[in-house]
Amino acid sequence: MAVNKRAAGADKEQLAARYLVDNGYTVLERNFRNKTGEIDIIAKKDNYIVFVEVKYRSNNKYGYAVEAVNYRKKQIIRPVAQFYMATRYKSCDIPCRFDVIGIDGETVTKMIKVDTVTILDNFYNTLTDNKSIILSTNKFNCFSSTCNTSDYTNIGILTNYEFNQIGGNNSYLQSLNPFLVKTENGFNEVTDNGINEGVTSSNLKPVVYIQTEVQTSGSGSLDDPYILTPSSDINLVAYTLNGESTTKTYAELLTTNVVKNVTCKNGSTTIWDYEKNYLTFTSIKVPDYCTIDFTDGYIVTLTSSNGTVSPTSQAVGSGGSALFTVTPNSGFKAELETNTCGGTLSGNTYTISNITSNKTCSITFKSNLPTLYEKILADKSTRPGARTSFSSVLTTDNTKTLYTSTEDSKTVYYFAGNATDNWVKFGKNASNQDIYWRIIRTNSDGGVRLLYHGTSTTATDAYIGTSAFNSSFNNIAYVSYMYGNLGSVANARENTTDSTIKTIIDKWYKDNLNTNYGKYLSTTAVYCNDRSTSDNTYFGAYTRLVTNKTPSYDCATTEDKFTVDSTVGNGKLTYPIALMTADEVSFAGGLYGTNAPTWYYYNSANGSSTGSTWWWLLSPYIWNGSDAFVFSVRGSSNPGYLISYIVSGVYNTNGVRPAISLKSCTLYSTGDGSATNPYTILETESGC
Repeated sequence: MAVNKRAAGADKEQLAARYLVDNGYTVLERNFRNKTGEIDIIAKKDNYIVFVEVKYRSNNKYGYAVEAVNYRKKQIIRPVAQFYMATRYKSCDIPCRFDVIGIDGETVTKMIKVDTVTILDNFYNTLTDNKSIILSTNKFNCFSSTCNTSDYTNIGILTNYEFNQIGGNNSYLQSLNPFLVKTENGFNEVTDNGINEGVTSSNLKPVVYIQTEVQTSGSGSLDDPYILTPSSDINLVAYTLNGESTTKTYAELLTTNVVKNVTCKNGSTTIWDYEKNYLTFTSIKVPDYCTIDFTDGYIVTLTSSNGTVSPTSQAVGSGGSALFTVTPNSGFKAELETNTCGGTLSGNTYTISNITSNKTCSITFKSNLPTLYEKILADKSTRPGARTSFSSVLTTDNTKTLYTSTEDSKTVYYFAGNATDNWVKFGKNASNQDIYWRIIRTNSDGGVRLLYHGTSTTATDAYIGTSAFNSSFNNIAYVSYMYGNLGSVANARENTTDSTIKTIIDKWYKDNLNTNYGKYLSTTAVYCNDRSTSDNTYFGAYTRLVTNKTPSYDCATTEDKFTVDSTVGNGKLTYPIALMTADEVSFAGGLYGTNAPTWYYYNSANGSSTGSTWWWLLSPYIWNGSDAFVFSVRGSSNPGYLISYIVSGVYNTNGVRPAISLKSCTLYSTGDGSATNPYTILETESGC
């Protein structure tokens, strides 16, 4: 006769449900299912949600019914229970458990309360700090000298065999707190009176296996229990405050105090990162036990340019001092260029005193190298005073010679005549070629003015290109490097429009110097586009150089002081680059209308001229009523002299030789200024 298994199952589930109700449970669901699986009964008692699996066997020939709930079945039930709690009961916070009701024949014979695997897994997950010493295994079915696999992983419960091996009722495991031990057929309960057989619900006492590499300290007594640590473990023993025990938590200490030091008993060494509140071990000796000591106070952090600092941060008590060991990098000395916190340097110890708040400080060490300005002055042993006559061409060999003048009432130094030791190699062009320059003079801001010479010291085409000064010429404004409204000098000084030559120079600068070398150039250096005039015909440079022969580095009006920085000049330059002035040519030994083939700015290193092309200067010459004219320097025909207005109309195509000014802080690197060994600068990330 065929048996209807579904009907039989429903009948046994009904028997299980009555059993639950008779024992004080409220049945919430029968045969709750989703796509993952099914739970026979969901009930509630004592604020627990209980998920019940019902198992039936007609006899115990093949074991008891409760033993049919294996590991695979438990893994199916769990996600269904999670689904129920989240969707049907709308909560995951209420406590829950998994039970099994076993029906053998027609009688409920056993109810195993709580899925022990779930409870133990949950407990194991709380052992975050101790998992490293626990052996990973599922050998917890120890019913003989050999342990077999079980449903438990990493953590399990004692078996009755192990209990008896230890001594059973006469052992240290005898307890006033009853607990379950596993048997081959189910569970027993250990009490102070001995073993109770067939008990399905009691306390759980987990057991684990300990790894063989575990380090041990302590004697194992009640007062001095064993302390277990992995062979590579560092244990934090305590937090202290000013060397004394404290009831404050770690979070509280971090909020109101700062770390003073970390000490480790076995000699491990550490560094505390005060900005991130992070502990780094620089050397580890295991096992070790470390204490973090906090103190009342403040954090002081120190950074250094051109040197190292140790430690970078430290805790200091209120009113105390922070002491740092500082070491300058190679090329720098134990002297401070900048000091943001007012500390003092003695040898290699930097001290910040009277700390009353958190501080972030910085220092910069001075370079051992001179600036280029200092190097130039040191190299030139002969420095005549200011020249008194500019009525003749200076043709003497002026190697190792500097002359003096003034700019804005400050002493400046300049090269003149046939100087051969004013070469500088600075920057690379877009084709990665070195760029060479001639030193014109120093500036009132301590910078060094350079004149472009090309990509070699023997270049005979010392220009970045050729161009008209301005493509338009029929207005007085066109004598200017920049100009505004046409019609008058006053209108032109609005400086809203770039000249043709400025556009070319700016593009060259952007393409070649701006990205890598702009940080070395002065923004306060003045390029004088002197448009002073008494009759709206001849400009200031004509009167000084042609009539009076009295050049000047001073610039008459602010609007004509072309700079990048508006606090010093007019702030109208896009980039720190322009042209050499006619006055600078005169200081260098040139004379209006006179050949000067030995001038340094005219000749290359091999004595040949810089080319046949004439080249533009910055200085306005004359407005004759119809045409604008600007000073320039002749090429190889009538070499090197300031040309007259008749041939220097702004519409003419002449060579373009830019001028730049290095910052006063630019450091010298190598060279003696000769053509074969030019001066170079120390290239640093920040410039200087």
